[in-house]
Amino acid sequence: MAGDQVAERMGHAAASVPPIDSARVDAAWKAIRADGSIQFDLPEKAVPPRDPPPEWLEPVLRAIGEFVQWVGGGWRVILWIVGIVIVAALLFAIVPGLREWLAERLGRRRVVEEAPVWVPTETRARAVLEDADALAGKGRYDEAVRLLLFRSIDDIVAWRGDVVRPADTSRDIARADALPPRARRVRRDRRGGRAQPVRRAGAGRRRLAARARRLCRFRAEGRGVNPSSPFAVRTVVMLVIGGALLLLASILMSGFGDEIARAAGDAPAADRKDGAGYHAFRRLVDAVQPPRAAVTEPIVASPILILTPTAASRPEEVKAIVDRRIALAEKAGEDDDTRPLRYPTLLILPKWRVEKLPLQDRVQRTGEVNGTRVMQLIPTRVEQHTEDRGDIGVAAQDYPGLRPFALPDRPVRAAKGPALYPLIGARDGAAVLGQVGSGDTFVLVDPDLVNNRALADERNARAALAMLRAIDPEHDGRAVFDKSLHYARGDRNLVKLLFLPPFLGVTLALIAAAVLAGIAAAGRFGPPVAEKRAVAAGKRALIDNIVALTRLAGRTPQVGPRYADTMLEVVSRRLLIGGTPSAERLERIHPGYADIDRRLRDARTESEALAAARDLTAWKKETGA
Repeated sequence: MAGDQVAERMGHAAASVPPIDSARVDAAWKAIRADGSIQFDLPEKAVPPRDPPPEWLEPVLRAIGEFVQWVGGGWRVILWIVGIVIVAALLFAIVPGLREWLAERLGRRRVVEEAPVWVPTETRARAVLEDADALAGKGRYDEAVRLLLFRSIDDIVAWRGDVVRPADTSRDIARADALPPRARRVRRDRRGGRAQPVRRAGAGRRRLAARARRLCRFRAEGRGVNPSSPFAVRTVVMLVIGGALLLLASILMSGFGDEIARAAGDAPAADRKDGAGYHAFRRLVDAVQPPRAAVTEPIVASPILILTPTAASRPEEVKAIVDRRIALAEKAGEDDDTRPLRYPTLLILPKWRVEKLPLQDRVQRTGEVNGTRVMQLIPTRVEQHTEDRGDIGVAAQDYPGLRPFALPDRPVRAAKGPALYPLIGARDGAAVLGQVGSGDTFVLVDPDLVNNRALADERNARAALAMLRAIDPEHDGRAVFDKSLHYARGDRNLVKLLFLPPFLGVTLALIAAAVLAGIAAAGRFGPPVAEKRAVAAGKRALIDNIVALTRLAGRTPQVGPRYADTMLEVVSRRLLIGGTPSAERLERIHPGYADIDRRLRDARTESEALAAARDLTAWKKETGA
């Protein structure tokens, strides 16, 4: 009943609509056709012929296909097994304890290979011993010991250059953990348990200085030192930051790529001048039957609203616009029962996938978009049909103003559904131009009737204008194009869910936590630092306690003279064999000791005594005491 009322109203309106001004249409079409920036063809991309597969590959592919058919539903089990294997492999790669547990279960034991120990050649060892024996035979025992010492240092440098430093003494080298236990042994005095002192002669001092200079040159030239990393810390940090930013950009592009492409790339379909756009149709409507007043918001305007969604548009967005137009019409009918205001909507579905030609503003079609997805844009349940152009014609008698189109020489896309009434359709009832129910929502299923390629024919230009007048005769077929669908959000995905409210705050918090964790991990080198004991053990703790007690007792000013007496006895025992401890004799062995001894005895503050003690330590290292 409602459909009969609508048809009756539209029939009367159509009879009262004046015919289209042919001269105006002809002038507008010629002006559009003369525009060289519009592409009035839509060539198909040439696909190069593919060579057939080799003969030996055909039976292999056939066998694979038969195997797939034989497995059937077992693929789900196979995929589960593959997934479990991948997860297990990742766990074994990440957790070393699992690998050790598996090795124990399989009865395997890790074979620990000892690091090779460097041993000098027999010839070199005999030569060193012969030289040392020759010096000892002459009574030059100190030089013999130093010869063995310096030859040993040379061997250590040749074997492990990272053990010896220029300022190391023989005792520092002997305490190195990299040396074998036998090499760290020092001959002890049977009575006192201390290292046997060796008197240094003048020639020994000169040889010591020469060996020290040689060792310094050796270290300065970089020999015996582990090669440095090819990447500096700053380079590694920049690479990590750059990689993280690129990864974040890749994730954002995968989620928002369609929106970015629509906002900054392709223009809306109504403004596109390629063969699949509707720029010529829009210009024709604006030139012949534009809206009577300027339209600022096309969705709420009374003229025909033409929607041109893309394959990426969401059906919910299209339906929201259609429902809003229907609501506006119902509200207008409540306000004026005598002549309700109509809000017709024309939905033009997409059909072609296109790509730009190199260095041109033209496009070529690469195939059709997914028809099943496109049919979901129609706000009613339909199924896709493909019809021959010879079976297409005007099917609605209630719309006498419709004119036939010059259809392309290819199959025409149509749709069929219980609530889709065909205006231009096929013999089987499928609609190329259809009306949804008895309302004012119309669907043009095949865009090849009104796109730029189609309007190269003047007959299609006249038929398109007649179609608009038949749809909305009350407004002489005046229409506006919607562009909001082009800038819509598009399909929802996990990336958009993470980077849009309300989950944006959680995502930013997780990113900040990851950055802080990375900074904390980057600032730690080597194994984790063990927690310190509340009371430190060893000689260092004992010395710290003695110092603390001395400070509490206020005895630090008296430390200098007593420390000078103690060190004079210790150093004399090591350097002066059988002699009376004397600062003057130590001064003759190595200059500087008398001045340090005087400074220690004259020290009146802790800082003065500490400075003199440091100089004395340096003097001991220089002399080997």
